[in-house]
Amino acid sequence: MQPDPAYLHLSGWGLHALDGKLAPEAYEVGRLWGAEQATRIAEHWNR
Repeated sequence: MQPDPAYLHLSGWGLHALDGKLAPEAYEVGRLWGAEQATRIAEHWNR
């Protein structure tokens, strides 16, 4: 098991994981990922 590629890119492979300046970008990445997953789950649920 490994972190999502978007997390690895955003955090500089963990080097910047606690950098608070990345919060806005991290929020946006999470929002987009969540929307993508919600669509995938809804499609699976509606089969």
